[in-house]
Amino acid sequence: QVFEYRAVAAVTAAIATVVRAWQEFVGIDKKLDRYSGLAHCLENKLLEWQSTPPEHKVMSPAIDSLILGTEALVAGAQSSWINEQESANTKALQDAQQNGKQGSEDGDQSEGEAKAKPRNARG
Repeated sequence: QVFEYRAVAAVTAAIATVVRAWQEFVGIDKKLDRYSGLAHCLENKLLEWQSTPPEHKVMSPAIDSLILGTEALVAGAQSSWINEQESANTKALQDAQQNGKQGSEDGDQSEGEAKAKPRNARG
């Protein structure tokens, strides 16, 4: 039975390692930090609005501050999401081009090797 527990522990550790590696690969930690940071800032904006006295809430500067501040937070987050996606797209394109060059070079090499080898003449 001890062997079974060790096997289960080894499999569990392997699965946890794979999951963690995948999370690192897709950047989940960074995304969660960004999302929770945005949520925290929006919550602070809401608390600020809720703590504003009712007579100030009807004034234009308070409303402008709420709307413009909220829009700035969301726009900043959207901008960082777009930049991250563009970076990922650029990296993927560069990787694809690099892989294409390597494949092309491998193909050229095998064609050159085929040309260099004489064919057996029959007859």
